[in-house]
Amino acid sequence: MSQYHLMEKRANIIDYESCNKSFIENDWAPNTEIPLPEAALCFADREPGSTSCHGDSGGPAVCKTKDGRWELVGVTSWGTGLCSTDSPIVYQSVGYYRKWIDSIMNGEDPLCNDAD
Repeated sequence: MSQYHLMEKRANIIDYESCNKSFIENDWAPNTEIPLPEAALCFADREPGSTSCHGDSGGPAVCKTKDGRWELVGVTSWGTGLCSTDSPIVYQSVGYYRKWIDSIMNGEDPLCNDAD
């Protein structure tokens, strides 16, 4: 499949503890906890096949809302590099950064106020 085609994959969001446990138990990060940031969302595959892999960083994670609309909830960040359904994938939460995103969309830049 071409790198220019958007692919679809079903996955579940898993909690922080389960995500860390998976990395540790499978020796992807032995004897240490993955320092997941507060803004992290972990996804685990629900069906066979490959998960997010090399080159997928920045790709969307979307969820279907109760009214049938699709909502962007995360942006692909990192995983083990194994491209395996056994390992969770870490996304950055769009909701966590929503206030900052909205300020940028409104022409403000709170991080670079003094850039003029």
